[in-house]
Amino acid sequence: MASRIAPLTGAIFVVVLITGFVVAGEAPDAERGNARDLVEHYTDNKDSVMIGAALTAWAAAAMAFFGGYLRTVLRDRGGDSGFLPSMTMAGALAIAIGGAIDATIIFTMAETAEDVGPGTILTLSALFENDFFPVAVGTFIFLLATGLSVVRGAGALPKWLGWVAILLAVVTLTPVGFAGFMGMGLFTLIVSILLTIRAGSPATPAAPPAPEAPAA
Repeated sequence: MASRIAPLTGAIFVVVLITGFVVAGEAPDAERGNARDLVEHYTDNKDSVMIGAALTAWAAAAMAFFGGYLRTVLRDRGGDSGFLPSMTMAGALAIAIGGAIDATIIFTMAETAEDVGPGTILTLSALFENDFFPVAVGTFIFLLATGLSVVRGAGALPKWLGWVAILLAVVTLTPVGFAGFMGMGLFTLIVSILLTIRAGSPATPAAPPAPEAPAA
């Protein structure tokens, strides 16, 4: 049962994360400096924002599990006994931690908007809009390590997926790095579905060993 659910955690990460974003809604831009609008948003939408934060946290947990599963796939099926599969898991954990930080900040703003000053909410909102480094670093590590492992591996995943992951890792370091994060989500969804299908397929029986040559 666990072997069937584990590869699905990547798809669960993507679906739950998008759902969390939709439920929480979009807050006013902190750069405009209108703290009153921010307080009003988090006060009026307290329940939906808190539910969105909880969903983001659950998505982060799913990503951590997917990183652990993908590490095993790259190591055992891909034949990569080096450090790259471990770096894949490390990148997934960094993404999960970044997501948990985001969830904590928006949950705090929804919970305390009526109790703390508007300036505090403005500060927290500015932090939320600029705390992308943990997720960005995690995305880069996850994509680059996975891509390199797939390209040099023995068939854990199609090699074209490896090259796509490497390209997305490079994009993550550019001014349009958010596109790299979005690409990481699509990449994770594709890999998760592919591994889930493979997990549901019957294992190919091993070929019988070749007979030994008779002794002279």
